[in-house]
Amino acid sequence: MKRYHMVSTFVIAFALAALLGGGYLTGRAQDATPAAVTAPLVSGQVLGSGLPDAAPGEALGLRRTIFEPDGSVPLHMHPGALVLYVESGELTYTVLEGNVQIQRVATAGTPGPTEELGPGDETVLRAGD
Repeated sequence: MKRYHMVSTFVIAFALAALLGGGYLTGRAQDATPAAVTAPLVSGQVLGSGLPDAAPGEALGLRRTIFEPDGSVPLHMHPGALVLYVESGELTYTVLEGNVQIQRVATAGTPGPTEELGPGDETVLRAGD
């Protein structure tokens, strides 16, 4: 019984020290000016996804990504097909490897030109592309 009493006394003393010390640290941290909170420059939303029967083992997804001015993402790759549509503004796009086909926006009902891009090519996608 005495051992239990000593252990519980130690636990209570440790908890009390942690609470007092933690309160001190919290108080000290509050003295500093808080860092400014900034909104992310890139945000996304999954609009839908599924596993198509016609392509076993493959996934299909639809996502809306919003780039604020000066927003960017690190260089990356997509292992399969990717369809981009620029709703508004402009997006600079660089091909890392493989080939990419760009379909430019239609004008007056006539499909826009198609461009083939290869590794290292960069283009600006505009609204409608």
